[in-house]
Amino acid sequence: MKTPDYILAFRQQFPLLVNNPELIYLDNAATTQKPQCLLDSISHFYSYLNANTHRANHQLASSATQQFELAREQVQHFINAKHSKEIIWTKGTTESINLLAQVLSQCDLLKTKGKEILVSQFEHHANLIPWQQVCQSLGLTLTVVEVENMDANSIIKRFAQHITEDTALVACTHVSNALGVRLPVEQIVELAKSHNAFSLIDGAQAINHHPIDVQVLDCDFYVFSAHKMYGATGLGVLYGKQAILEQLPPYQFGGEMVSQAQFHTATFNQLPHKFEAGTSNTEAVVAFGALLDWLTEQNRDKLHHYEQQLSQYLYKQLQQLDFVQIISPKTATGSIAFNLIDWHPADVGELLSQMNIAVRVGHHCAQPLMTKLGLSNGCIRASIAAYNTVEEINKLITGLQQIKEFE
Repeated sequence: MKTPDYILAFRQQFPLLVNNPELIYLDNAATTQKPQCLLDSISHFYSYLNANTHRANHQLASSATQQFELAREQVQHFINAKHSKEIIWTKGTTESINLLAQVLSQCDLLKTKGKEILVSQFEHHANLIPWQQVCQSLGLTLTVVEVENMDANSIIKRFAQHITEDTALVACTHVSNALGVRLPVEQIVELAKSHNAFSLIDGAQAINHHPIDVQVLDCDFYVFSAHKMYGATGLGVLYGKQAILEQLPPYQFGGEMVSQAQFHTATFNQLPHKFEAGTSNTEAVVAFGALLDWLTEQNRDKLHHYEQQLSQYLYKQLQQLDFVQIISPKTATGSIAFNLIDWHPADVGELLSQMNIAVRVGHHCAQPLMTKLGLSNGCIRASIAAYNTVEEINKLITGLQQIKEFE
């Protein structure tokens, strides 16, 4: 396999990679590097547009507000939501999920749906602990869907066995951050709908590798982070169906989310602003709009196809090393988890770092999953983005072979 020229050209748009040619960055599931267009947009905002949004009527504030709301519309089109008011800005995927957990537990919507919440064994702590705590607070049952085989048929079969008329919410990841397992969320959402349960999909690890159409998926909620898809840190997106969001109470209180306030009473703003109290991360939002313009100009189908090819290439290269235990399935998306037999993952990660190869080691914020898999020390995760090259994968394999020779 050879790195295509269009990938090499794509890579040239990322200054950190250009300025550090010896770096092999394979920790993209943690965060991606940033293209020049994003950096330019942030600089332009602070140089020409910096003002608080939605509050003042002077020209600078109006321009900032216009760009802020334009970015919301761009997200709407990017994931094909029906309305821009269904797009809520948050700090990230974690806050998006915690927002939902808090407001759903404060109103009757969740408890009137049922007595249990369903999650998968693959969840990041951010999509497990909030629901664990909600169940403890409301006296609901948290049911974990566990599977022995990681293929789509086995996963959906187990979900079908666990979901009941008592299920109030199905919360599951689209792609596992630890293993790269892609869950059959289309069928899982259908199951939830057929049992009158809410559906929440954590798209943090899918948004950069798969096209997302929330109307086709028909989930009630979809969440993701900008920094996982070349955007700035500190910005997340909560998509929710308008009819449901309108029934939910506010998450936080403060500026912009208030319609009318008196000393002893208050009324609250309409969507989407009732969930966006306080000063926003405006520069990140505006830059995200510029990023989505840039992404739309790319041939994203080709980029996604290349990522799949590179994932498969990495998997096959690891298979040829008899001292490597591969934990991810062959169909893994974006991330491949593995260990070196008789080696602690942290030691391998340190030695790779000395070779200027960046991977993630540990439990990957998925300790229950690691425990189920018998990985008390966790594992090594190599995660790719479209700017990674075949040559980088080859250097990772060479690095692992060199580590093996240290024994």
